Amino acid sequence: MLNFVMSKSLYIYNYFKAKKCLIKKDFLCAYENFVKAEKYNDKDYSLYIYKGISEFFLKEFESSLYTLQRALLMIESDKKLNKDEKNYLKKYLFGFIIDILKILNKEESLNEYLKIYKKLKFDRKNINKNFFYDYPLESD
Repeated sequence: MLNFVMSKSLYIYNYFKAKKCLIKKDFLCAYENFVKAEKYNDKDYSLYIYKGISEFFLKEFESSLYTLQRALLMIESDKKLNKDEKNYLKKYLFGFIIDILKILNKEESLNEYLKIYKKLKFDRKNINKNFFYDYPLESD
């Protein structure tokens, strides 16, 4: 029991330390702390969203792409999220993924993601209000 409490505490500590680093735009600090947090909880899609964004801003595009795709898989299988929340989060992640695919000149994958991105629809009323602050879309 003590190990569980310690690992949960270490996860929370590193996760929020990483988020503070993101706010300060210290992406290396954020990335390092998300990696530490990942050791204690590898089942939180938000960890992978933020870790992928940190990698993106560190110009680690291949790694960012992998991490963001992992977050997508976790979102898709998350039973706590409703369909609108899942589509909102996917749209948010696709923005980064599309930029990465453009940078990496992966035209075939880019076209697939663009097709899916255009089809993603959601009803704002069915989305947790925190998502709009934590994962802001440029326009929806």
